[in-house]
Amino acid sequence: MQNPFYGMRPLPPVDVLAAESRARTERKRLRGIWRKIVSRCTDKNNQQYKDYGGRGITISNEWLMSFDEFASDIGPRPSMDHSVDRIDNSLGYCKSNCRWATPEQQSTNRRSTKFFLYCDEKLSMSQICRRLGLKVANVNAKLRAGAHPAVAFGTNGVSSDRTQY
Repeated sequence: MQNPFYGMRPLPPVDVLAAESRARTERKRLRGIWRKIVSRCTDKNNQQYKDYGGRGITISNEWLMSFDEFASDIGPRPSMDHSVDRIDNSLGYCKSNCRWATPEQQSTNRRSTKFFLYCDEKLSMSQICRRLGLKVANVNAKLRAGAHPAVAFGTNGVSSDRTQY
């Protein structure tokens, strides 16, 4: 009796199948991210449109017309913690203005973030608080009450960055 599997190619190893499955899943996730970017920049019915397309944030024609171009330019997602971030929030989504960013990077890259000079370095309030072991809420309350940044942070090494504050 002849082997019924004679002439068939062997199946790839399980680890290769798992890697291919992960790659397909990641591509689906990336396509979802791309769709959300396109929607909030172009769809007036999107709840986030007012904060993106409504204030002039656009998506480059290359990315708008081609998911593959977007995927190639942005590259693989470093981890599930990373999300697409616009380096300059006043500009749109394009290769030169986007990156994968951590939640910490995202939280300091907002229009509402106030920056201070601390030891000649421009840092956000939360970054300075982390370095000094302070609670953001306490420092924020002091600043809202009118305290000078040096008083609010309890150190003479902090001043307002007037260009951003």
